[in-house]
Amino acid sequence: MKILLAKFQLEANEHVPMKCDMEDVAISYGKDALAHMQLGNVFDESDIQLVPVICADAACSGVMKYQCFEYIENRILNSIRENLSDLDGIYLHLHGASYVEKIGSGEHHLLREIRKIVGPYLPIAISCDPHGNLTKEYVENATYIRSYRQAPHTDIAETVQKVCKELLNQIRSPKNMAMSQQTVDK
Repeated sequence: MKILLAKFQLEANEHVPMKCDMEDVAISYGKDALAHMQLGNVFDESDIQLVPVICADAACSGVMKYQCFEYIENRILNSIRENLSDLDGIYLHLHGASYVEKIGSGEHHLLREIRKIVGPYLPIAISCDPHGNLTKEYVENATYIRSYRQAPHTDIAETVQKVCKELLNQIRSPKNMAMSQQTVDK
């Protein structure tokens, strides 16, 4: 089983005069990126091969410069293209409230571009902040989305691990996902 992982975090404020650029983003790659993803031991099975691409954390900032986002997005998209033939799933840790010059939501743009590459069936699981911006298209392009439940966000690791476990379940036993009232109430 081969799973690609990436993290892109930006909570953008359009009213801040500074623009978020490369020097404002904490970036790590490959195995170093895994250390910042709070995965626990979810993927510690011998039949799982991870493809950790990037952890790009801009925290709270102004609108991201397009060239900065383009760099992050291209790292992710190029890695997907390189691994597509034997990729079983994708895990993304996104914030949900980014804003990028020229394109608006970075998350929405990224997920749309990923779906163009992988098609409609490859499982994509996303963990995100509860106040992220969701649209019908964004939700339909994901297989599984779950936000943190606590404020302050004391349950990030728990949420990430739950999402990753659900991704593994979806890969091992594909099924149509539908929200139930029980899920909404939790």
